[in-house]
Amino acid sequence: MRDIIILVAVYLVAAVFAIVGILGLLKHHPQAIKKPTQEKVSPEDMLYGWGKEEEEKQS
Repeated sequence: MRDIIILVAVYLVAAVFAIVGILGLLKHHPQAIKKPTQEKVSPEDMLYGWGKEEEEKQS
């Protein structure tokens, strides 16, 4: 019975340390909480040479 109490105590201490560590990391890096907004990129922007005809017409 004493071994089970020691085992549970070790797991509880480890859980407390993990929670404190995660909260500390989030406190130092607030951008980890916020989701960065990305510009929407169309497939045409990723293709090489796409849209050159339109650029040449405008020039």
